[in-house]
Amino acid sequence: SEIKRVIDNEKRFKNADFNLKQLSDEMGINAKELAEYFIEELSTSFNDYLNRKKIEEFKNLIKQDTENTYSLVGLAELAGFKSKATFYRVFKKVEGITPSKYKEQLVKVD
Repeated sequence: SEIKRVIDNEKRFKNADFNLKQLSDEMGINAKELAEYFIEELSTSFNDYLNRKKIEEFKNLIKQDTENTYSLVGLAELAGFKSKATFYRVFKKVEGITPSKYKEQLVKVD
């Protein structure tokens, strides 16, 4: 759908200030209806959807950062997270481990 194209393909989620209101204005859809779309069609909230996209982006970035150029927080910011606390909370909720533990596991695999 057009909504997923804007969020996924254009990677709008990387803009830490991107929100439901902006998307609804851009799409010409009522914000309440858009929120309902995420719940009913994607079985998740708008914010949870964005956070999952940000986590996916973070995981891609950390794999590409083979020289350890960026800190975990730096990569999180590049992925669209505004704060360290939110990033750590969301990452642990989605992945079940801390970002540091995730990075350790990546290093062991290499």
